[in-house]
Amino acid sequence: MRVGIYALYFFSFFPFVTLYNWGTDTQPYALMVSILILLGNRLRMDKKMIMLANVSVFAVFLMLIYGDFGFNSLRSLFNYLSVFFVSWATYTALNKTKGLNEKIIKIFINIWLLVAFVQRFIKPDFMFSIVAGARTSSTRGVPSLTSESSFYGYMIIFSFLFVLDFKEDRWVYMINLLIQLLFFAQSSVGVVYFLIYIGIIGVSYVFGINVRRLILVMGGIGLFYTVMWRMDVFQGTRIFAVLSRLFSDPRGLYYLDQSVRSRVNHIVNPINASLKTGFFPKGFAAAYQEFGYSRIMSGYGAAIYELGIVGIVLIMHIFRIIYSANGHVNRKYNALFVSIIMFSAIQLASPILGFYLGYCLFKNKEHCLAMASE
Repeated sequence: MRVGIYALYFFSFFPFVTLYNWGTDTQPYALMVSILILLGNRLRMDKKMIMLANVSVFAVFLMLIYGDFGFNSLRSLFNYLSVFFVSWATYTALNKTKGLNEKIIKIFINIWLLVAFVQRFIKPDFMFSIVAGARTSSTRGVPSLTSESSFYGYMIIFSFLFVLDFKEDRWVYMINLLIQLLFFAQSSVGVVYFLIYIGIIGVSYVFGINVRRLILVMGGIGLFYTVMWRMDVFQGTRIFAVLSRLFSDPRGLYYLDQSVRSRVNHIVNPINASLKTGFFPKGFAAAYQEFGYSRIMSGYGAAIYELGIVGIVLIMHIFRIIYSANGHVNRKYNALFVSIIMFSAIQLASPILGFYLGYCLFKNKEHCLAMASE
């Protein structure tokens, strides 16, 4: 059981590491390990997990009804199976070990930093041989042990949510992750995620009508601006070009940057199409026929398009799981934050999401038991 738990940690935080080409960036190992953990343990499912189970069952039936059995359809089904099984296995594992193992996550964060440092200053393709589809360019940041710098960015952002609850060296690892995001990943979308989070926290501070807090927020924004736009290290990079245009001419950014335009279209087009049909489930192959997308590059956008109203229920339920994670720092803000960023190109199959949901479920149970014992 303990070996399986360590494997779950590893494959959730290193979901792109593989020795075999499965034809996808995100690997299925966390899902496989999760199923093995659950087969070897009889811990009852948390009530909040029942909806995730129902959605995964619905997704299977939807595939059978539409007869979509191609590789891309199976990969889409993997999204809904993964978010359920990984979250349940994580919840089970954390109950077994009586909480999150901070030391393991700290080791993983430092491994990311070490690999990124080597890629940035010594060997650009360092460790690419064990990462599925590893890629970068001279104008982008390094991917560390992910497929590309934008994936490295969202892994860093999710890790922030765990670090918030660290009992030791919390600020050390928050700074560690911020350095990785700004100076190694240099992911424009990752920085946007970070700005969204700071914005959510900032708004909460401002509405608290606390002058000191307002000054801290404005000072933080000013410091970030100084670091990002006044340091020559970012000149000529993609992150500098994208974020500069984002602040100066966001509409122009959409029309001139093909990558940004594609990301926006993958969110807007499926949701518009689903809205026109009253959120009727379209299955897993319709996106290619309607838009030419082999896969919708939006986690929540895909859920709404493929599952229809059930996808909306899934989104609301994930929000509820995070929102009700008593004992988790900034749980309410985190629920809103995750809901926003999951409309971007973060797939539901990413095991770090399932691991985080399992962690939130455990934190709530831990809090309830602590309250009951008082």
